[in-house]
Amino acid sequence: MQNTHTTLYSIEELQSHIEKTLYAIIPQNSTETLYKPVQYVVDGGGKRIRPLLTMLSCGLFGTSPLDAVHIGAAIEMLHNFTLVHDDIMDKSPLRRGRQTVHIHWDEATAILSGDAIIGLAYRLLLKTSSAHPRLHSIIKEFSDGLIYVCEGQALDIEYSKSTQLSIQDYLQMIELKTARLLEMAVVCGAQVAEASSNDIETMRLFARKIGIAFQLQDDLLDLTAEQAEFGKSIGQDIVEGKKTFMMLRLRDKLSPQLPVLLQQFFDEHGLPIVHLQDIMLLLHEHNILEETQAQILELTEEALGYLNILPNNDYSQILRQLTQQLLIRKK
Repeated sequence: MQNTHTTLYSIEELQSHIEKTLYAIIPQNSTETLYKPVQYVVDGGGKRIRPLLTMLSCGLFGTSPLDAVHIGAAIEMLHNFTLVHDDIMDKSPLRRGRQTVHIHWDEATAILSGDAIIGLAYRLLLKTSSAHPRLHSIIKEFSDGLIYVCEGQALDIEYSKSTQLSIQDYLQMIELKTARLLEMAVVCGAQVAEASSNDIETMRLFARKIGIAFQLQDDLLDLTAEQAEFGKSIGQDIVEGKKTFMMLRLRDKLSPQLPVLLQQFFDEHGLPIVHLQDIMLLLHEHNILEETQAQILELTEEALGYLNILPNNDYSQILRQLTQQLLIRKK
């Protein structure tokens, strides 16, 4: 039953509850080689966007956000699981300004700790009351979200070897890999609050737009951020041959006569980091960065449009502020 008189919690207060919940689930005085890397991942921090979305979505529909803290923390653990394994696949050396788990330890330890993280995520999820009328729907949403992320990562691997990738293909991939996890976050929060099916679908559309904008912003920051702020190696997408919205838009603008360096990027699935500035010059020359920023803004405005037709209360205002912060973030 919805409670329309919920206590108002600030972002900072919600983050504090999230942190306590994350640390409480990690076994202590147990197998160090398994749980020390898990602790390392949680210690790495992060924006905690997904659990915040879960709790704010719950508050939006009149239920205390704290009722969704375990589910939000479970989604954050799931997200961290994907990062640990993605870093192995991408051979990424840095995450959140520190060595990735497979670099700090080794690949076997990283794989195993990632597996443990997803197990801990389900432990958190099942801390939701077994009497909750929508627990089955919440578990289904969580499980589907995990599968969607894996499907998105599989497409990412497939597309890394493709020379015929379209912008639509890329958007489909990031919808699965990034946006569906944000969708899961808001839907699970709304389910805790027993929101109507129409409101849940509106929240899903809101999060989908935010998720795609979030990934486009991440792609942009990979090229334009200060490494000290971003916490990852700048230009890693160029080195790894990631066919982002920007690289595909540049290719489409210059086809069929691509500059040698751009052709090399697509043929050889990446470039040495020494060519990063040359690629940046091409992107600037053809206004690709500006186009990407415009696309991010358009998606964000569409997301806010969905938010505008949902209940207007303190939590909808906080969600609106969080959405705007994602648009201007630098890391």
